[in-house]
Amino acid sequence: MVYQFGDPNLCWQVWKSLLLDALNRHAPLRHKRIRNNLVPWINPQIKELMRKRDYHKKKAIKYDSESQWELYKTLRNEVNINMRKAKSKYFCDKIQASSQMGDSKSGWAWINSLLGRKHKNANINKLKVNDDIISDDKSITETLNEYFINIGMKMAAESACQNTDALNDQVIYESTVLLPKENFHFADITIDSVSKRLQKLNVSKAT
Repeated sequence: MVYQFGDPNLCWQVWKSLLLDALNRHAPLRHKRIRNNLVPWINPQIKELMRKRDYHKKKAIKYDSESQWELYKTLRNEVNINMRKAKSKYFCDKIQASSQMGDSKSGWAWINSLLGRKHKNANINKLKVNDDIISDDKSITETLNEYFINIGMKMAAESACQNTDALNDQVIYESTVLLPKENFHFADITIDSVSKRLQKLNVSKAT
């Protein structure tokens, strides 16, 4: 069929079309999804349970067998429970290791990773001051610095005016306010305390 045409370009197009048709018929393309992020807490035991779970699921779908469905559900629940336990142990070990090394930054990074928090950096490229647009870094820095230097005194002055206007009301209600008998102090949250709290969580619950 290719040699029926005198134009070499046309012969090439015909040959290419015939070749691709034959390849698609005998060796079609297959799409396979590949996970880039490996789950570090999945151990060989969990992988074996997952393999058995998938095996019985295929059997249950193929034969519509009630016993296969029951086996699949049992293995599915077992995989979920073991995954939660392994994940909990993985993060607890990482947090404890960071605590023992005195690396609080790494410890909080693991805690934020466990909670799904992502660190976001916000860059200020422009500022609108009155009707002017400021875009260079030096002017932005000086403007923000000036704002935060003066904001404290400005708020204090406004608060003083409000307190003067409401002085009579304050005197009236002052006698009815009960002051606490004990002082309240904020306590520092350490990596050890967070780690102990995480270890007490029930891994069999979704929340």
